[in-house]
Amino acid sequence: MTPRNKYLLHRVYYLLRHEQHAFIFKSLRTDEGWCDKEFICINIKGNDTPIRTLIHECLHYLYDWSESMVVSKEKSIYHQLTIDQIKYLYKLLVDLM
Repeated sequence: MTPRNKYLLHRVYYLLRHEQHAFIFKSLRTDEGWCDKEFICINIKGNDTPIRTLIHECLHYLYDWSESMVVSKEKSIYHQLTIDQIKYLYKLLVDLM
């Protein structure tokens, strides 16, 4: 994993561990998730890639980047994740619920 992506992933870890009040889990009709700078909402039904959605929405929460920049960074981080990192993200996700 590149040093920049490792830094971003650790920011996501920190957010998941320390900002639990910011997360909402709902059944959304069309979106996989959304972020409004106060809350992060993750779709709990019909979401095939919850970890990818989680990373994406956390990046929106942490940074004022364009959608294309967030998608680019999210893809880059997601494709460089190890199995242990994926397991840890799932553990943090479950702990939030």
